[in-house]
Amino acid sequence: MIKIGNKLIREGKTFVVAEMSGNHNGKLSRALNIIKAAKRAGADAIKLQTYRADTITLNSNKKDFLINNLSKKNQWKKFKTFYNLYEHASTPWNGIKSFFYLLKNLNWKFFQVRLTSQL
Repeated sequence: MIKIGNKLIREGKTFVVAEMSGNHNGKLSRALNIIKAAKRAGADAIKLQTYRADTITLNSNKKDFLINNLSKKNQWKKFKTFYNLYEHASTPWNGIKSFFYLLKNLNWKFFQVRLTSQL
């Protein structure tokens, strides 16, 4: 058995963690609404990822960094490079305080994953 916050997790019990990812499209208001919706849906916690494009990839037009390389029916092709895609999908850093404030008011657990590179 383990305990996360006030919830005891034991055999036969689940602890559901919602993932916001880049579904907010860089919009703080949408990110806050996603957090509220995940709480209403019954998730036990939410995982927030914070990164900037330059912390996880290179700003490059070389073959390995192009989205066009993946497939002909790729919906992300409009971004052309992984850098541009990650820049678009990154969690708005200016909203982190707002996230923590909302999560505290909801009395809800969260995990924050901060992606960085040593480049």
